[in-house]
Amino acid sequence: MAKQSYSQASTRTNATDTRTTTAKDSGQRATRKQIPQARRGSVTKPIKKTPWAPIISGVLGVLAVACIVAFVLISRHNGPDRSTIVRPPPVASPVAGATAPDFKVTAQDGSTLTKAQMLGKPTLLVFFASWCPHCNNEAPLIKDIAAKNPDVQVVMLGVGDRETPSDIYAFQQKYSLPFPTYSDGGKAAAAYGIASYPTIMAVDKSGVIRDVQTGEKSTTELNSIIGRAKA
Repeated sequence: MAKQSYSQASTRTNATDTRTTTAKDSGQRATRKQIPQARRGSVTKPIKKTPWAPIISGVLGVLAVACIVAFVLISRHNGPDRSTIVRPPPVASPVAGATAPDFKVTAQDGSTLTKAQMLGKPTLLVFFASWCPHCNNEAPLIKDIAAKNPDVQVVMLGVGDRETPSDIYAFQQKYSLPFPTYSDGGKAAAAYGIASYPTIMAVDKSGVIRDVQTGEKSTTELNSIIGRAKA
């Protein structure tokens, strides 16, 4: 009887231990089940890259390049600030009877003209500014006078006041003048004492100034000036 009681007691103990173990296992499983799904496995999900990102970057890059090109083109078109371009100050203006001062000026094609090359032929020296309204009004008249007086050479000298060499050269193209327009940065204008535009000088074939006239002139007045150059 004693052995049987021990066996029964042992059986009850094992059953109790089994239930305890089962309960622990069930508790552990319950605990694991309570762990949030997001915390299991990978810690951080990879960020998906939108396909628009490289496209937007490319567009911005193209726009930046376009802005730079536009700025360069506009700068080239506008050129230098003409308000800062001032010719050398004039010296005393030569008067009728004085010898014409020396000069060396350049045409658009790179050819040059000096006072020495001008000798031997009556000359009409015309000092002009490309922006001057009176110079612009007078240009067609001078063109006609030159055509009617082929024995007189016309020398158009840009004064270089608030204008570039390109402005001076464009003056010839603007009026289809049959003679070049010359530029030298205003040195000749300074040597001839030019203070107003236009200024026209009649120079005879020996290089002596025969007449000096300022302001816009009519056809009749231009013919008179040329006549003095021929005298």
